[in-house]
Amino acid sequence: MHRLAALACASLLLAGRCPAQPAPLPADADPFFDLFRPARTELAALSPDGAHLAYTVREGSQLSVMVVATDRLDQALARVAVVDDEQATPRFGRRDEPVPAAITWLKWTDAERVVLATNAHVAVAGDRSVPGVIMTFRRDGSDARVLATPRDVAELVGAVEPAASLARDQAMLGPTPDNPNFGRDEAEPALDPFAPGGLFAGGDDAAAPGQNPALDPATLIEQRPLSPSIFDLDPVSANHVLVRTRSDQRIVLHRLDVTTGRLTQQAEYAIDPGRHWLTDRQGVPRISVPATTATDFPHRLALERGAGNRGPRDLATAIGLEAGAFDLTPETTFGHRAIALGFDERPEILYFASNLGRDTYGLYAADLTRGTLTDFAFEHPRLDLIGPPTGAFASGGTLVFDRHTRALRGVRFGDRPRTTRWLDPVLQAAQAQLEQALPQRNVELIDWDRDQRRVLAFVSGPTEPGRFLLFDRSTRQVAEFASRAPWLADGPPTRLLAFTVTGPDGTDLACQITLPVQPRVKPTPIVVVCPTSPWERLSPEFQAEVHALARMGFAVLQYAGRGAWGYGVRHRAALAPGYDDTQLADLLAILDEVGKAFHLDPRRVGLVGSGHGGYLALRALAAHPDRFRCAVALEPPVNLAAWLEREQWEGRDPALQLVRSAYGPAAQLEAHRLDRATGTLTKPSLILSYPGEDGTWRRSTYTAARNLASAVRVTQPESEFIALSHDFARGLPRAKAAVYRSIETFLNTHVYTFDVKIGEAVEAP
Repeated sequence: MHRLAALACASLLLAGRCPAQPAPLPADADPFFDLFRPARTELAALSPDGAHLAYTVREGSQLSVMVVATDRLDQALARVAVVDDEQATPRFGRRDEPVPAAITWLKWTDAERVVLATNAHVAVAGDRSVPGVIMTFRRDGSDARVLATPRDVAELVGAVEPAASLARDQAMLGPTPDNPNFGRDEAEPALDPFAPGGLFAGGDDAAAPGQNPALDPATLIEQRPLSPSIFDLDPVSANHVLVRTRSDQRIVLHRLDVTTGRLTQQAEYAIDPGRHWLTDRQGVPRISVPATTATDFPHRLALERGAGNRGPRDLATAIGLEAGAFDLTPETTFGHRAIALGFDERPEILYFASNLGRDTYGLYAADLTRGTLTDFAFEHPRLDLIGPPTGAFASGGTLVFDRHTRALRGVRFGDRPRTTRWLDPVLQAAQAQLEQALPQRNVELIDWDRDQRRVLAFVSGPTEPGRFLLFDRSTRQVAEFASRAPWLADGPPTRLLAFTVTGPDGTDLACQITLPVQPRVKPTPIVVVCPTSPWERLSPEFQAEVHALARMGFAVLQYAGRGAWGYGVRHRAALAPGYDDTQLADLLAILDEVGKAFHLDPRRVGLVGSGHGGYLALRALAAHPDRFRCAVALEPPVNLAAWLEREQWEGRDPALQLVRSAYGPAAQLEAHRLDRATGTLTKPSLILSYPGEDGTWRRSTYTAARNLASAVRVTQPESEFIALSHDFARGLPRAKAAVYRSIETFLNTHVYTFDVKIGEAVEAP
């Protein structure tokens, strides 16, 4: 067994028992790599009886699961090696840096057994591999084995007769907004996955398994390997989990016996590529929205028919709202609409967000069987309780269910930081106690036992990536048993200050600044991080990129200008046409206030941004060279109008037109093309772009950015261009660290701008 080292306990409510954890590896010499390296512990789960807990541990290239007793956190019961980086890395397209191994799902099915899913790849044909391996072991580490792989799923799916079930499910779903006649007297034929070009087509003469016993299952794997993912714990049996695979044509739901490894197909649903689906908690598609092209509006949510119903119904009218309340149009995206979130354990109960008749989004519930609203309601007078929904379904709200009773216990909102409104008084009390003991920290309850005596919590903050705590409610003891980044245990040498600035039109603008505790010079120079999108909301959570800039000695300023999401319709509507000019005006107003309120140097300001933020950084540098020393732009869209109109978006992303509507008229964007304003970029700029593959939109974006940099260097020779690597594009830590070392060199040269003479530092002109 691996040598264990005692981890220092946090004295929170009462003195807790010190936990056990593998001795941390020596920190990398590169401080940037320390910020970007994969987390040591990412997931943790409590057994149903509360007697044991399991959590992931990364050591070098190996990822394991540690099991400890909750009353003896200093003693490991088992440590099971699960996956390493070599197994997680695809066998095709390997680059210099391996993809970090990851455990994607971790739960106890009962008091004795742990089940998990990994991103390990399985070779399927030649150099092809597919991720998705499901494993299990007992709490003492015994009976550790693989339960299912993509090969197992492909062989199972290929051993049945899916064509009939596809026809059956299509008939059940009935007509759709895309196919109004489907399922009626002259129904279209069911999708045949074994037809040429179908899901399991093995050639012109190929037949379905069962029809042609000679068809090798390996052929099926080679044709279309599917990656299995654990959907949920089985609501009926503790010995089973629900496993789902999805292709472009169908969803297949399986039950996996965690004791025998037997995989049983439960259901199969036809998928129209022109529709997006929201499934219930049993995995059944229930609500659809057509999305055949980016310009096909409105996108109307349809409640698919069940037994006794003729066809799909408009979701709004089905629950007693105004017809079209769920419709998705450019006007409603940033205005007033309702958004489907998810289903209760009871499949007739749908939770949804709405700001109809309000300025901010609240959370509500409807009974689909009765067609009425329930008395369930969460509202906030000043803040939206969901994240920005650029599609038909919201992205920011999470329903928290009790795994033991299957009842809804709370709602986790997608604000920053993530907060939870608890319906259960016991969990609400636990939340309050931990928040009181850990001020200025975000506390997220992630698991609890059947009696709610022991509770797992994840605690994070602006200067720490996060820690895992065990809270015993009976003894009021709290103990830390794992950390995401123990090499940052003391926290980065920074502190975060949040404040509000009144914008030019009177709108309140949220701001935050990350200050180095020990700046290199005083007053401290400033680096502004431009928003990635006009509606980006500030996050006080740990951000590695921000701390990388702060470690360079800069005060890092972030802001949410007019149009930012989360503050209601009126705040978003304040983003006037000509949004980039609006955002620049907000930035200048904020800098004026920062210069007054903090001991910072408003004469030494650099700009950093990614995507739209990179575009905005270059625009600000060109428009106000007297206010900014330089700009760093990662993958900026040089021609924003062309970027929004790029061909590859068409037919794939129904949110594109919504995004276009927020950015404003294309003609106005055309006037602000950076490649037509190269003469105005008189201060140094560093442009970084990823080339991608030939013939892709990334290649054209890269070429435009490289050409812009070349044109700028004619009159501004201190400007630079860097081609980003494939590893950086994948977010791999060593590649990101190398890029930030280059950014540090550039900012040191052009923001600090000191000439060093013997015995003194003299400011350069």
